[in-house]
Amino acid sequence: MIRLASIVESSNDAIIGNTLAGIIHSWNSGAEEIYGYSISEVKGHSISMLAVPERPNEIPQILANITAGIGIDNYETVHLRKDGKHINVALTISPIKDTQNNVIGVSTIARDISDRKQVEQSLEQLRHQHQLILDSAGEGICVIDIFSKISFVNPAAAKMTGYGIKELVNNDWNFIIYGDQTNNKTNRISTEKNSQACAVNTTLEKGIVCQVTDELFGRRDGTFFPVEYVSTPILEQGKITGAVVTFKDITERLAVEQMKDEFISVVSHELRTPLASIHGALGLLKSGLLNQAPTRGRRMLDIAVANSDRLVRLVNDILDLERLHSHQVTMVKQTCNVSELMIQAASEMQPIAEKIGVSLSVTPIDTKLWGCADRLIQTLTNLLSNAIKYSSTGKTVWLTASKQRINKNQVNNSHHLTCGIQGDCAVAPACGINYGDQVLIMVKDQGRGIPADKIESIFGRFQQVDASDSRQKGGTGLGLAICRSIVQQHEGQIWAESTLGKGSTFFVALPILD
Repeated sequence: MIRLASIVESSNDAIIGNTLAGIIHSWNSGAEEIYGYSISEVKGHSISMLAVPERPNEIPQILANITAGIGIDNYETVHLRKDGKHINVALTISPIKDTQNNVIGVSTIARDISDRKQVEQSLEQLRHQHQLILDSAGEGICVIDIFSKISFVNPAAAKMTGYGIKELVNNDWNFIIYGDQTNNKTNRISTEKNSQACAVNTTLEKGIVCQVTDELFGRRDGTFFPVEYVSTPILEQGKITGAVVTFKDITERLAVEQMKDEFISVVSHELRTPLASIHGALGLLKSGLLNQAPTRGRRMLDIAVANSDRLVRLVNDILDLERLHSHQVTMVKQTCNVSELMIQAASEMQPIAEKIGVSLSVTPIDTKLWGCADRLIQTLTNLLSNAIKYSSTGKTVWLTASKQRINKNQVNNSHHLTCGIQGDCAVAPACGINYGDQVLIMVKDQGRGIPADKIESIFGRFQQVDASDSRQKGGTGLGLAICRSIVQQHEGQIWAESTLGKGSTFFVALPILD
């Protein structure tokens, strides 16, 4: 008995004896250390003094269970120290029975687990933080186990593939690489692109980091999208237990690269053509072969001058467009009268119209908007210039305007293009259209018209209805792209309607100044 008492007294755990009513009668040194009370301070008092105010019914319920002969093992709760501090404890509570097996008291062993709880809380906070990072990451993240099964997928990965997270977890990694085998659209592309060993398998087998820049992943709808991804091994004590795959959809990047390549190709062609003419003309003049043919010499000079002018216009338009797109052009906006803008633009284009024999009819409107007058006039003169160039002698070009409320159906039912998104409507809400009271400026001609398959591309760079137009009409193919950029920076829209053989109408809708 003395030995048992010595063991109890020397224990680091709190060992407490109390009656079935909860009155404390024994209290070891471990209890003093954990709770801060001496034996004299607690003996004869209710064990409820250790309960926190938020849990008033906890100890009475425990005592009731013990009275019924039900023990409690490793019950975690919060108790109150003498100094008022809350501590986490794990309790093992057992009934004390007499020789007739009657419950006559309660034995409580309490262990301070505050440090462990703090570590667990820190780990939980860290886990939660990591989860937030994974969930908010823009790149797709998948964790693959050693058997090539997907054990974790973040929302970005699920969104890119079109699957739900639950659909991907526990599925084979090839489900993403090759797509759903039950879908009839699958394997058409994936068989070619993924015929070689998957880099993830290499990571799982050899424990090396693999980077792939030109893979295709499958979507739920059976289509595929280009990705680049990195697979990194998960190592535990030097053993490969899985892999982390981080990937991103590079569809937009490839499209931009293609556009860049096409732009460089077109620009180089457009620059070389006039340069070749200039070089050829100057070469003939320099050779002296045309000394005896002054008429032909003047013709060569005219060609060189015309192509020099064309080259200057091309370079200026390219620089102008790039500055507009990169917002390097400072637009000094102020209150502008639409009537004044229209009259000035028409006045600038009147000599060109008279030279070609085209009538220019202007119906201005007296309303105000907030904008850069120079850039808006540039837009109108560009549209008028095109209309005049593509009109024959005796025809008329109209420049008119009206106030009206632009509604979605009105614009969507016409041919238009303002945002440059191939195959999609540029006046959808995502493109930032402002439906409401606007001034609608129209430039209408009686020219040859624009084919239906060209109407949605003419606002692109170096886009012309006929490839010979740049030579015959002197255009650069950048004018409408510049107009589009200017109009967009005025929170407006630009689009076109045309009937082949009867003419075209270009519309510019700009918000009216309140």
